[in-house]
Amino acid sequence: MTNDSAVSKRWRAVWLALLVLVACAIWLIRYENPAPVGGAASDKLEDTAQQLWGWADPWLSDGASGSEWSLRWDGRATSAELSELAAGLGLPPTTASTEGLVSRRSVEGSHWTLWQAEPQGPERDALLAYVLLLETDPGATTDTLRTAAKLVERVAPASDEQEWSIAFRGVSEQADAGRRIAEAAGATLQERYEDDTSDSSTYYTDRLGRTVLSGDARINLQLASHFDRLTGRYTISGGVPLITGDYSARGRAAAE
Repeated sequence: MTNDSAVSKRWRAVWLALLVLVACAIWLIRYENPAPVGGAASDKLEDTAQQLWGWADPWLSDGASGSEWSLRWDGRATSAELSELAAGLGLPPTTASTEGLVSRRSVEGSHWTLWQAEPQGPERDALLAYVLLLETDPGATTDTLRTAAKLVERVAPASDEQEWSIAFRGVSEQADAGRRIAEAAGATLQERYEDDTSDSSTYYTDRLGRTVLSGDARINLQLASHFDRLTGRYTISGGVPLITGDYSARGRAAAE
């Protein structure tokens, strides 16, 4: 087995362990429409990206730029609107797969994927569920994320049903990196799940305008960590309002 293969398998194992904890944290959560808190916090993705970047950067071994980032949009739109969205992002025509209709494009370390449900009838105006995902390689900047957020805001179909989220994954030498990031955000702990090597916590901070409800509690920041015994380092993941990404994107678009 090559070193690259071993590292890749170890990363997958670490990520799966984190996803188990993330799933425990979000199973009971329902989304509400984003709204500014106290009239001060921005609910724009581009502003949230810059905030989360700044909070996380000092506590990640390779900095925020050395981490992997993802932006995700979930929504419903007509087939014509989705074609316009794909064209605006420079995506090729979708192709049929077991995941639904899929289109992918990679450019300069940024990887775009659009999943959409297949039409079930002849209605041209039928709304189709879609998931748009941007994943970056290490080396991205805040400008990378902000530019992408602005582009999607400009070309995506206007809809009250659209929801966005942002997440990162990096490494840290510090066991309390997640707590430090939460402190930088001025966040209050709402829920926590942990086992021997991993933990996942959800928080609320009035510095973010995008919120979700967990029971009666408002939350808008999730942080998770996993200790890798082989490297002696911690995998740190964070997300607003929750940690989301590819692992649940395809299932939703295909199911709906």
